[in-house]
Amino acid sequence: MLRINNSLLVKYEDRILNFVVGRLPRFVTPDILTFLGFLCSFFSFVFYLLAKSFRFLLIVNSLLIIFHWFFDNLDGRLARYRKIERDRYGLFVDHSLDAFSSFLFLFGLGFSGLVKSEIWFVVSGLVLVLMSETYLYAASRGVFKLSFGKFSGTEARFLFSFVNLLIFWSLKIEIFSVKILLSDSIGLVFCGLVLITCVIEFFSSAFELDLLDKNLKN
Repeated sequence: MLRINNSLLVKYEDRILNFVVGRLPRFVTPDILTFLGFLCSFFSFVFYLLAKSFRFLLIVNSLLIIFHWFFDNLDGRLARYRKIERDRYGLFVDHSLDAFSSFLFLFGLGFSGLVKSEIWFVVSGLVLVLMSETYLYAASRGVFKLSFGKFSGTEARFLFSFVNLLIFWSLKIEIFSVKILLSDSIGLVFCGLVLITCVIEFFSSAFELDLLDKNLKN
């Protein structure tokens, strides 16, 4: 399957992962990396539930999000490097766990009691909608979009790690005489951007697939 990634950090991401992938010991397998990535999201969810009482766990969660990025991006790359790909299995397991991990990260933050839960629940829903559109387009077209414009899951994780730090510091801004956490304001902006992306992707993909079906019939 063709993978398209034009994100802002992709060249730096490739350098790091390509450096690591050939130096991993043989006992480290793609399945182990996938499992470690999921563990990061699971413990992050637990730590968010405890973060109101132990705020240092927000810093820990920022690190867990980075580790999740590392493991999640390295598992498939390792399989391709060792030429042990299992395309159907990998596609299903990896991206099912990606969706579940996104749920754990975002709902964990929403349940933390440190932010406006409604904002982050909406973010979670919209992210899952966008992921669903991506998976369905890949199944329909054989093309996997890893980025939208210059933004991908990598940039999203680093942004989310930064949001944790903002929550830790309790930074606020004032909008129309109403004080709001800076992290929640970022969540609102992110909601709008993901919603717009969902709408654009839906109509552009539907139009492209419609043309493809019509051309195949002619």
